[in-house]
Amino acid sequence: MLTSLEPFTEHQITAIERFIDEHDFKGWYLPGRPARQEAVFRTLLEGTPEERERFFTDTFLNLRAPTDDRPFFFNYYKWRNLFERGGDIALVTRSPPARSCLPSSCWWRSCSRS
Repeated sequence: MLTSLEPFTEHQITAIERFIDEHDFKGWYLPGRPARQEAVFRTLLEGTPEERERFFTDTFLNLRAPTDDRPFFFNYYKWRNLFERGGDIALVTRSPPARSCLPSSCWWRSCSRS
């Protein structure tokens, strides 16, 4: 994951894009590059508050940030989906590490080298 206090310049985005292509990584969100944006990240980073709320409500995992009144960092599972989406949940917990620009976050989409 790359972050910056200032928006990335066009030159920096082009360099990141070239690195991703040359090293066979998968970029999940590059600013200003709609073809290089996964819908989930576009929704979270550019969506309206209503779109983000709908995403958090509709997803089968609890992906909301922990807060003082909900401080459980690793409490991902929504009980209402436990039996309905048990196979997906099992897949998430057994996924091997994958090569990605975001290695600790690639549980819902296969992003390994192919």
